[in-house]
This record gives sequence, C-alpha cells and structure tokens, in this order.
Amino acid sequence: MKTLVVQKRLAFSPGTLAQQAGPFLAELRELVREVRAQHREEELELADIGFIPAEDHIEIKLYFRERPEQEAAPPLTAR
Repeated sequence: MKTLVVQKRLAFSPGTLAQQAGPFLAELRELVREVRAQHREEELELADIGFIPAEDHIEIKLYFRERPEQEAAPPLTAR
C-alpha cells in the first residue's frame, strides 16, 4: 500500500486558534483538495492528520494512503 506524507506550515498561532478556527479549517481543507488533485490517478484517502504547534505557526502533516483495491470502486449491483 502506497503512503504519501505532506507537510506544510500554516501561519496560525496556536494560542489564538480558537478565534481563527474557520479560516484554519478552510486552509486545511484546501490543502487536502490540492494534494488529491495533484495525485488524482492514485485514488488517495486521508488516513491521519498530525499537528505540531510552534509559537507563531502550526506545522501540519497529512498522511494519505492508497485505497485498497476492493474499496477503490463501488461494487456493481444488478437492478
């Protein structure tokens, strides 16, 4: 199974994150979309997220993995 780790520094102070939750989550969602778009052919799913707080930023680690073959496409059903 293939794994991809993406690390990015987001300019949000951990001390004020409660007041900036909306913009923080929006930036996090956009990062996930960008990674999936760049690796579209690999059918990656987000497996885990890591947060490393610093004084003036938060380091984000996104862990993607390739979907197992049985989950890659929905099963066909007869109607």
